[in-house]
Amino acid sequence: MRMIALALGVFGSGFAVMLFFSSDAERYLSLKSFDGLVDGAASAFVAEAPAEGGGILAWFGWGGDQGPEVMHLDEIVVSENGTSCSINGAVPGERVVFVNLYRADGKSPIQISDGSGKPTSMMNVNIGRYQSPVYLVLYAYEPVFWQLNVLKGTEISNILLVGNHSQAVANVPANVSPQILSGKGEDVGRCPDFEIAARSGEQASELERQIQTAIGRPISESKFVYEAKDVFLGADSKSLSRPSLIDGRYIYTHNELTQGSIVSGEAGLRRL
Repeated sequence: MRMIALALGVFGSGFAVMLFFSSDAERYLSLKSFDGLVDGAASAFVAEAPAEGGGILAWFGWGGDQGPEVMHLDEIVVSENGTSCSINGAVPGERVVFVNLYRADGKSPIQISDGSGKPTSMMNVNIGRYQSPVYLVLYAYEPVFWQLNVLKGTEISNILLVGNHSQAVANVPANVSPQILSGKGEDVGRCPDFEIAARSGEQASELERQIQTAIGRPISESKFVYEAKDVFLGADSKSLSRPSLIDGRYIYTHNELTQGSIVSGEAGLRRL
């Protein structure tokens, strides 16, 4: 795979790096506005087509209120796809923590493109102190970009995303590969375990039952949130300082990601 272009911007309290390569004839991408953080420090470039394509964006921030020490993983942001046709089961000793969300209320720096035209919103998942490894299950009806904010010392052993629409998650610990079950995903029809995504619009109690059956363990902690920007789990979670958006870590999703807080077309106009 051949790298085509690199753009570097220095601004405010951080800097951004974009490496881009594309399989299309021509691609234009700008860092003009990354949720307001990159305004005034835009860099744009053109990439010609190599054999394979993709894009990597890294954002690194510093400064501000330090607060308690939070897990920081020096990784770049990248889109990946899962290939497994089964759900990782929970094991004895893991604490299964379930968040049941209708939609997020945070302004997302990226949009998940799944063809639905629905705008993506962002939810900050603030995870405080737990004595046991956490098997984290995140469900949303609407498209959601989940950003994890984990207190140092807390172990996240598994992450399962379930949604009627497409989901994405960032700030994932390096040893964890999130599983994403989306009602819009191609795997739903051919993978029996993934049927919970297609049926996840049912009653909350039924959704919990399906998840418990799929992972093989009871849910230890459940929180229902209709609409919010932040959810707080575990001891001292409200004392965590909010990280910079994305903060230079992987983004996992089954779908293409696009930059910006508003989707294109009529859905984007309705959002305004």
